[in-house]
Amino acid sequence: MTVYVARNRTNAVERINSQMEGTVDLDYETAWEDAFELGRLGQQYGVVVQHRTIEHIAVRSPEVPLPYCRRRNSHRAMRLSVP
Repeated sequence: MTVYVARNRTNAVERINSQMEGTVDLDYETAWEDAFELGRLGQQYGVVVQHRTIEHIAVRSPEVPLPYCRRRNSHRAMRLSVP
């Protein structure tokens, strides 16, 4: 199956309306607001719609074990910020 990454709502709606088989990943900041509605639209056209979650994690040191974090959360995008 093909996975299409939508960077905004307009691209997601266009891809869903094209009725191409596959999955549309919603990968933009306000995607959580659109996930339910676009998921229902996708069901009508036989397209799977997923919302990519992002976790923000603050750490005290830049020596955080990133490979460990990536391995444990491989299904999520992570953004780390060091104060």
